[in-house]
Amino acid sequence: MLRGQTVTLSPEHAERAKAAADLRFSYAASKDYDPYNPAVADAEKKCSDLMKRKAFAAAIEEAERGLRGDRYNIDLLIVKAAALRELGKADPSKARQAEEVRQQWMALMDSILVSGDGKDFATAYRVISVDEEYSVLRILQIDRVTQSLVEHDGSQFDILSAQDTKSGGEVQIYFNIDVPTKWLKAKFAKVGGSPPPNASPEPRPAPPAKDAAPPKP
Repeated sequence: MLRGQTVTLSPEHAERAKAAADLRFSYAASKDYDPYNPAVADAEKKCSDLMKRKAFAAAIEEAERGLRGDRYNIDLLIVKAAALRELGKADPSKARQAEEVRQQWMALMDSILVSGDGKDFATAYRVISVDEEYSVLRILQIDRVTQSLVEHDGSQFDILSAQDTKSGGEVQIYFNIDVPTKWLKAKFAKVGGSPPPNASPEPRPAPPAKDAAPPKP
C-alpha cells in the first residue's frame, strides 16, 4: 500500500476493522488508557533487543508485559506474532497463536488506514497514540524526517514530513491526535500545569521487518 491510497477492504476485513476501531476508541475513553506510559516504551525497546538475540519466548513475555500497559499497541503485537511464528516452527499450537495475533494487529492497522488517507487536515489518520503514527509509517515504508504539531479548526494534528523509502521522495502525512492531546491536557490540568508544546516522544525501535510489511487483505 502507498501513502494517499484509499484502502479498500473486503466486507469481512471491513467488519474486523470497524470492530478494531471501536476497541481502540473505547479503550482510549477508559481509565486504563495512558498514551505516554513509560513502561510501554521500555517494553518495546527490550522486545527489539530480544528479537535480535532470537530470544523468542522472552520476547513474547516482554511484549505481553507491554500490552498490559497498552493493550492495542500494534508494534508489540507484531513482535508477539513474529516470536510466536518462530516458536511455531516446532510447535503447531504456537503457529496458530501467531496467526491469531497477526490477524489482530492487521485489523487494528486497517482501522487506522481506513480512517483517512493522511493527505491533509480533513482526511488525517485518526490515532489514539503517537506509537500508532510510527506503526503507520512503518507499514507505509516511510521514514520520518521532521514533525510539527499544528492546531487547525479546534483539532490537534501531527504533520510528519517523511521520506518514502522506495522512491526517496519527501511526503507529508497528517495525523489527528485529538485523543492523546485531550488526555494529556486533562492530566496536566489536575496538577495545575500545561503540557509542553510538543509532547510527542521519539520513535520506538521498529518491529521485525518481515512482520511489519504492508497488510494484505
